[in-house]
Amino acid sequence: MGDYIKNTLLSFSHWPPFRSLARTINVLVYFNKPVSVRVGPYILYAKTVDRLLALFLLKFGFGSSFEREIFESLLKPGIRVVDIGANLGYYTLIAAKIVGPEGRVYAFEPEEENFNLLTLAVEKSGYKNIKLFKKAVTERSGRGTLFFSEEHRGDHRIFDNGENRKRVAIETASLDEAMAHEGKIDVIKIDIEGAEPEVLGGMKKILADNKDIKIMSEFYPEGISEAGTAPLDFLKQWHELGFEISLIDGKARRLRRFSPEGLIKRFKHGEYGNIILNR
Repeated sequence: MGDYIKNTLLSFSHWPPFRSLARTINVLVYFNKPVSVRVGPYILYAKTVDRLLALFLLKFGFGSSFEREIFESLLKPGIRVVDIGANLGYYTLIAAKIVGPEGRVYAFEPEEENFNLLTLAVEKSGYKNIKLFKKAVTERSGRGTLFFSEEHRGDHRIFDNGENRKRVAIETASLDEAMAHEGKIDVIKIDIEGAEPEVLGGMKKILADNKDIKIMSEFYPEGISEAGTAPLDFLKQWHELGFEISLIDGKARRLRRFSPEGLIKRFKHGEYGNIILNR
């Protein structure tokens, strides 16, 4: 989803009346069968109003087209791609189409309903180059807790942000362990609402094995802080590993390179963006 749209939704999501209304709508209007939406050449599925709205925003390109174009520019036939926080599968299917039958896509989604909808989208797509994991990617493999968002099924967290959310037991995986027998990883997309430092802690071998790896990551400073890491420290870790940091500027339709300190100054409280990391 584009930066402007998501930042608008995030600002509304912190307003208690909006949260209550959205939660009520999701509970009252629940589709017994998955509703399909064609987004470009892909068919995706939803069972709640918030996910259906998200798919229509994608369908009509509200702020997301440049982000998608940048992701596509990282891909080529035959490579291996990891999609962390795959949700309903939009970026999973994009990657599967471009990498082709000789490439591989590994998609991680820990929440059961989202995972089932992702699985349905993959099965209906006919792509045979996708491997799905019903797990959250963290620093280590084992068991964890998902803090469930009733009003926004793309905003589940693997940390407690103090909103008194329902808790769901999930499986976790470090990327180094999950990909140990899959060969060199070329591209990673990360979108997990502030828990991105957990991913970095569990993929040091993958980063060492491929100096040319490309990463597209959500950067949500408020969420990173809530998860227990200083956003500046998170960016500095990438810098120390030799990565340059570029912000995807959807409004200007260009990549803008920043130092860790410069990027922190760019964000107002509560804002979100996507960054590209490459050596």
